Amino acid sequence: MAQDFRTVADAAIDARTDHFWEVAQGMFDNPQVHFEETYAAGVSREELAAAGLEVSLPCDRLPTSFEGTFSTGDGPTVAILCEYDALPKIGHACGHPIICTSGLLAGIACREAMEACGIKGTVRVIGTPAEEDGAGKQIMLEDGCFEGCDAALLSHPTTKMTRVAGGCCSSMWARATFTGRPAQSQSHPDQGVNALDAVALCQTALGVARQQLPDDVHVGTGVVECPYDGISIPDHAVFEFHVSSTGGNGHLMRGMDVCRRVAEGMALATGCELSYEVQQDAFYLGRLANETIGAVMREETRAIGEPCQDGLPIDQGGEDFGNVTRVVPGVQIFGSLLLERKVSGHSEEFLGLARSEAGRHCMVVCAKAMARTALALMDDPALVEAAKDEMRERLAQEEE
Repeated sequence: MAQDFRTVADAAIDARTDHFWEVAQGMFDNPQVHFEETYAAGVSREELAAAGLEVSLPCDRLPTSFEGTFSTGDGPTVAILCEYDALPKIGHACGHPIICTSGLLAGIACREAMEACGIKGTVRVIGTPAEEDGAGKQIMLEDGCFEGCDAALLSHPTTKMTRVAGGCCSSMWARATFTGRPAQSQSHPDQGVNALDAVALCQTALGVARQQLPDDVHVGTGVVECPYDGISIPDHAVFEFHVSSTGGNGHLMRGMDVCRRVAEGMALATGCELSYEVQQDAFYLGRLANETIGAVMREETRAIGEPCQDGLPIDQGGEDFGNVTRVVPGVQIFGSLLLERKVSGHSEEFLGLARSEAGRHCMVVCAKAMARTALALMDDPALVEAAKDEMRERLAQEEE
């Protein structure tokens, strides 16, 4: 009697949970920021090789990327993605070691189930650096690292109920450099042109302009540079705009246009010269929802006993998996660390939760949900084709 691939995959994950939770703790203890993730990438390569996957470097431009591949012949190719970069100063307060180890576990479980159950296809465990800053997945897309993939899966820890994610924010930034004229602020203020005044007026003007932007457009700002000695009028200030939207490219561009006009107007108002730079590459594009794969992931998540929200909820976050979902149909599972209340990511409290027993549970849930979904897709190629059709339809709707 043929073995059930779900039973085999679950057992493979259960047998390795203790070990991979130790691997995750090692990553928490050795946080490294974007493009510098040598520890996590090295450990991941070792684990994949030890489990019998063929390990390679998928992207020459990103030495901390990795890939582990296992194939049983003609059939769908499913990519399971790993993230493992840390945040500056606060370390792994976004829980990326859980993302990485759940991806490793899912890929290894797929290998065992594919062999034991005669499932034809290919699993690719792809390590993607620089999610927090640098859009590593976009670099890998440009270098062809996802060519041949039929579907892509990713996990992420969260709080409140586990969910299979729908859309999220697209985002871009712009940088305004204001150049004024220095002067002694007490004896000759009339001879100066204050670059900091332009920044202050930008904040005020944006506060007014937000009223005329769609509700889904958010503008974050920050002063990047403004040297000040306490005596001189500041003659140099750099101000950044970060625009995000769940409303597609049209709404995103409306927000960007407002920022440009504000910067130009405040430079004119203060007499400063303006240099304005707009992000040209490595945008973070919002996830493209895929109900075809999402329904499978949701069903498999509930089948392992984990409560899971209905539908594909939209969130206000943003990450470079969205770029991938516009080329390869994909879904992301957000596994719960805490049901009772929402805890902000990128905080010490979230870091503590991620490192606790709740993080271990989240790792197992995400690994099983992704492994089962990947195997279900390989076992039913018609699902993969339906997912691709849905991706194309959603892309066409965004362009209307």
